[in-house]
Parts: sequence; structure tokens; C-alpha cells
Amino acid sequence: MKSKIYIIPGLGENCSLIRYKTLGETLKSKGYNVVYINPNWYKTLSEQVFFVGKNSIICGFSFGGVLAYLIAKKYFPNQFEVIVADRKEAQCEYTSQAG
Repeated sequence: MKSKIYIIPGLGENCSLIRYKTLGETLKSKGYNVVYINPNWYKTLSEQVFFVGKNSIICGFSFGGVLAYLIAKKYFPNQFEVIVADRKEAQCEYTSQAG
């Protein structure tokens, strides 16, 4: 089994939407252990930071990406990567921090 991948949807969404289900099924077919996270959008993000083990991958979309960032900063403070994609502009920015 490959790494565990956490999928965190965008603000107001949950992982029952077809786009997240499709992503999860595709990742599972490639051998990843997929964990769907449905944040409580009525709580603060800092209350929802959860433990992720070594070699985990956190995929946060839109505002879910902010939660993914907070988790990465807590558990991988010296190494994390952020990818920002804009569908409208077809642009992608990549930032990496390694300690």
C-alpha cells in the first residue's frame, strides 16, 4: 500500500460530491489509502487540525487547502509543498519549503 492521502474539500462542500469521490476512487485504484475529511465549516480551522502520520499526503481544495496548510505546518514544519491552481487562467504555482 502506498501513502495515505487525505482529501479535504472546499468551503461549504463535503467529500460526497462526485469530484471528490472520483478523485478518491482513482487514487485507490493506484494503491493509495484514501481518507475523506469533511470539515465542520462552522468551527474554526485551528480546531480542526488533525494528526497525520509520516509520508502522508494532504490534498486540500480551495479553503480546504488552508486547513491542509495548517496541518502541514504543524506536522511537517520543515518540509511541505503547496500547489495553487487556477482553472480559469490555466495557471499553476508551486511552492516548496524544505528545512
